[in-house]
Amino acid sequence: MTITTYDVVIIGSGAAGLTAAINLAQDRRVLVLAKGALDSGSTNWAQGGIAAVLDAGDSFAAHVEDTMVAGAGLNNRETVEFVVSEAPAAIERPAVLGGPFNDGEEFGERWHLTREGGHSHRRIVHVDDATGAAVQAALIKAAHDNPNITLLEDFVAIDLITSRHGERYSGDGHVWGVYALNRKAGRVDAFVARATILATGAITLGELLSRAASDRPDDAAFQRCLFLILEQAIDPRTTDVAGGASILSTRFDAGFVEGTDVRFSRATGGGVHASQ
Repeated sequence: MTITTYDVVIIGSGAAGLTAAINLAQDRRVLVLAKGALDSGSTNWAQGGIAAVLDAGDSFAAHVEDTMVAGAGLNNRETVEFVVSEAPAAIERPAVLGGPFNDGEEFGERWHLTREGGHSHRRIVHVDDATGAAVQAALIKAAHDNPNITLLEDFVAIDLITSRHGERYSGDGHVWGVYALNRKAGRVDAFVARATILATGAITLGELLSRAASDRPDDAAFQRCLFLILEQAIDPRTTDVAGGASILSTRFDAGFVEGTDVRFSRATGGGVHASQ
């Protein structure tokens, strides 16, 4: 086992992980781990675009209300308000890094905005129908060009390094990094850091279906329906797309934000959880 030390270790190389790395690398040494290729996660497969209040006739209040309606009132309103208010700036970041959003077609319109289901205004900036791939490419290039960022592919995070791994056991909940399987070398390496960020996409389809199944354990027809949904959803192209953070976080009390808190208004990528 090799042991390497960084200021920050980030698990996940999608929009959330790479954005965090670029922001933190201004004055810190940052490591980003990807369990496959850097672009093999969910961000690269996103198609439609990113929602934000950019049209002159739109408002944060309208975007918040649309989101609450789309979430059937289950959303955490405070979270929705925060994400909606930060969305324009969040879109600006990949644009500055070279994200080639489609140009506007009307006079004075910077980007072309489309309107998708659940939205009362035109809010969606996009790169044709492959927005995720374009944003991912821009973020990877920016991370590659930053001397304070190290990018490692084919490292599967298998456990967080916590105080329970010390010579003298402690259950104080501190996280000191991550143990990761080096797929190419066939060994487990340790990456120690003052802060660890889980940017793995959080909840997977399989976990969501499992939750639904547990709510109706005696309904055989319903269980079969869920199985067929999961079976059809499995795509050999996306075998590296899975949110492992929820599994790793069972080692300590991780306060994750549920997907229903945000719904379609996400603008910065998957759920990020930082621990120190």
